[in-house]
Amino acid sequence: AGVILPKSGQVYIDLKKGDRSRAELLAQQLQASGYSVVAAPETAAFLEEQSVTVKSIEDITAVMTQIANHEIVMVFITVDEKRSAIQASQNIRKAALAARIPLYSTIAGAEAATLALKHLENYDVYAVQKLHISLQEPLKATL
Repeated sequence: AGVILPKSGQVYIDLKKGDRSRAELLAQQLQASGYSVVAAPETAAFLEEQSVTVKSIEDITAVMTQIANHEIVMVFITVDEKRSAIQASQNIRKAALAARIPLYSTIAGAEAATLALKHLENYDVYAVQKLHISLQEPLKATL
């Protein structure tokens, strides 16, 4: 709630090994929506093997700088549930939060955000209360 998805820019992807099988479709959908993909070396190597155009960024400081400068507009980062993996990703996660850019730390969240990007221009906002009332009106008519 309250997340404003960017309409264009670079998306940084760093996925744990178990999530990489879902990275190809994720990156392809991002690129089809007009985003460019940058990735951590292991994720970039996997994507390149799948013939996905991606730029690899090895230097974590460079990633954090690009996040701070809003050159990277969204981050997808999943890690193994090990203390060392969580600590290794901590600086990138903190940089994304400090820059107020969308950060997704599960593959399901990244997939949902990517799907939502397709619909940025075509959506309506509804008040839940009004929807509830409109659903109850036909019920009252049948009673």
